[in-house]
Amino acid sequence: MTLRSRALGKHNYFLVRCKRTCLQWLARRYSTQMYPSSSQPGNMLDAPAPRFASAPGQPAAPAPVRPLSWAPYTPSLDQEKAAKEKADSNAGPRLCDLEKDGVQDAALRPTLLQVATILLSSLATLQFGISYSWPNSLAGDLRTDNSTLLGHQISVTSVGHDLVGSLMFAGVGLGILPSSWLVGRFGRRICMIAPTLPTFLGWALIAFAHNDILIFIGRFVSGLSLGMMVQASKIYVAEISNASIRGTACTFMEMVKLGGFVLVVAVAIKVSWYVIAGSLAVLALVYGGAMLAVPESPNFLAVQGREEEARRVLRRFRGPGADVDAQLALLRHRNQRSDGASGFAALLKRDVLRSVAALLLLITFRSMCGCEMITVHCTRMLLATGVTLDHTLGTLIVNSAYVLGGLCLTMTVDRLGRRRSMLVSLAVMLAGNTVLGCYCYSFPASAVPGLDIELLSPLDANTTVSYLAGNTTVPYIAGQSDTGDAERLLPLLCFLAVAFGAGLGIANIPLVLAVEYFPTNIRAEGCGLCMVWMASCTAVMLQLYSVLLDSLTIAGIYWFFALSAMAATVHTLCCIRETSKCDIG
Repeated sequence: MTLRSRALGKHNYFLVRCKRTCLQWLARRYSTQMYPSSSQPGNMLDAPAPRFASAPGQPAAPAPVRPLSWAPYTPSLDQEKAAKEKADSNAGPRLCDLEKDGVQDAALRPTLLQVATILLSSLATLQFGISYSWPNSLAGDLRTDNSTLLGHQISVTSVGHDLVGSLMFAGVGLGILPSSWLVGRFGRRICMIAPTLPTFLGWALIAFAHNDILIFIGRFVSGLSLGMMVQASKIYVAEISNASIRGTACTFMEMVKLGGFVLVVAVAIKVSWYVIAGSLAVLALVYGGAMLAVPESPNFLAVQGREEEARRVLRRFRGPGADVDAQLALLRHRNQRSDGASGFAALLKRDVLRSVAALLLLITFRSMCGCEMITVHCTRMLLATGVTLDHTLGTLIVNSAYVLGGLCLTMTVDRLGRRRSMLVSLAVMLAGNTVLGCYCYSFPASAVPGLDIELLSPLDANTTVSYLAGNTTVPYIAGQSDTGDAERLLPLLCFLAVAFGAGLGIANIPLVLAVEYFPTNIRAEGCGLCMVWMASCTAVMLQLYSVLLDSLTIAGIYWFFALSAMAATVHTLCCIRETSKCDIG
């Protein structure tokens, strides 16, 4: 063999060795793809090739060689899903899965402590409802007997009666924003207990008053304290309730407030105004004593870093089957801000400001739909529509429809959700106001605006009634009408449908969303801002009734309500997010 052939042989041998080494390395790397079973050898070059049986007398045929794939190994979708589920089961529940309480707590029933605490907390809204309509009892009693509890004689002018009604709301409006800071700083429980003393003093001052000045002072002081009490109680109820019943609990608070309206009307027939005032003073002390027995909100405890106490209280409210650790983890996650902002400053951040703007605009549309106007000015509006009713009878009928809608909302709000409930409510109001506007435009009725009505005889198209404005009696004869009994009943039914639709969602749900839209660390401030804005919008719309009646006529007012309901529907569909059964953080 020549030297050249020997050198070529060594060179070829070296190339074969290199090629064999590379193939062995590739076989080890991609053996999982080429041999799915773990029993296959890792070196495909050294493994014996399996042979298949052939015809008798002939050698076995070699197995077909699987082509080598140079693509990296990619697991199948099933393998990825199985690995992901295994990792999730080892890591525990994820935060995105905890956004819905229904994942863990849908089957949990509210505990007895939770239900009892909600009922006791609702005494705050009951006091507010009674205080709201207490001036009617005072005005009614002073017309027949102006004596006080101590035997003094008292007189209140018409301006004084206006002050009796407005001073409480002035106190509520001035006290809401400072109380928001106090509720967020010192907790919900102490802010439900502390206002009971000034509330007691305010009503005691009214009960033992011997002149109207003491009544004015008592109304303002009680308004300051009631604002904090009601705000803290609403936030407290939302935070202790299971997500599956939170909407029912929050709307129940509003129903108790309406129950206070009706209670005053029923009790004032036999009970004098100072007895009702003294009863409210006692009720404030009862409420404060009951709140001493309830624990602090677990959400507030968790945000303040008192996690052991929060875990213990949360387990008492949720029951032994609740995933308390997961809820606390979600609370920490929802209340952490990278910028460190808190309180009113956090409301100005871009992510929170969108929620604030959406709620404030919804509250504005709520007032423009006439939710308060149809209850406060129901007699005047019915008179302008052509339906003549006694003032007390009309108020009771309209408020009954309003309360009935609220009761239906309480039973369905957690099933339908917040957005659907508002859409149904707005649809009913839109239809009712549209029909009322068309009726008033087609059959205009002359009326004397701004006067209360007292029935003197059964009503028909020519009935003579008297309108009492102060001490002046103005005779009024209704004009002839070509409409029959059924046509005269149509506007009353539509008006009741509007009141029912208002109670069915749009009148109450914005207050629920004001609590649910914000996490714990800024909930008091956000809720307080919404309550102040709602009070402002309500006052403006009530004061504008006469102006709207003169400029738009009663038909225009109903159409204005219908357009506002349409705008509120669009806003709800586009800008309001669903919070039903979601953890509010």
